[in-house]
Amino acid sequence: MAENSEVGTPARRLTGTEESKVDDRYRVSVPKKYRDLLGTSFAICIGLNGRVWIVRNAAWEQMASEIDAMDPLNPGRHQLEQMLYGNAEADVQLDDGGRIVLPKALRPRFVQGKEVKFVGCGDRLELWSEGEYYGEHSEMLTQPNTWSKAFNEAYSVAKGSKGS
Repeated sequence: MAENSEVGTPARRLTGTEESKVDDRYRVSVPKKYRDLLGTSFAICIGLNGRVWIVRNAAWEQMASEIDAMDPLNPGRHQLEQMLYGNAEADVQLDDGGRIVLPKALRPRFVQGKEVKFVGCGDRLELWSEGEYYGEHSEMLTQPNTWSKAFNEAYSVAKGSKGS
């Protein structure tokens, strides 16, 4: 589990789903329940699932350390560095209004004046356009069998075993 700014204190997990809007300057108000949990600064990047991730510094540093530990001549490492760091902003801070400014590289994913979803994922948040979120989750949210199958498949992959 990620640690809080107090040494050895486990950080609370970022959970739940909250809505906000993208304003005309590509600013997004971070829901109050997440602000203190993110810490004073964090990173914004495109994650391995292709979604925008808002990552606590401890998790960001852990990801970077894992990449740094790879062979520098490994083409996979080079590709990971390009994909993760090339569209990232590190040391992002909330403005006085509790907002983040979306990095220029990520702005085409969002429409000014439209709703976005913050989705808690433990040590990070994912930021989805509302259409993407409901497009991908509508069946899972309304049909328990679909949710159950997706959950079990994700669990199997996470544990390193084959899905059903």
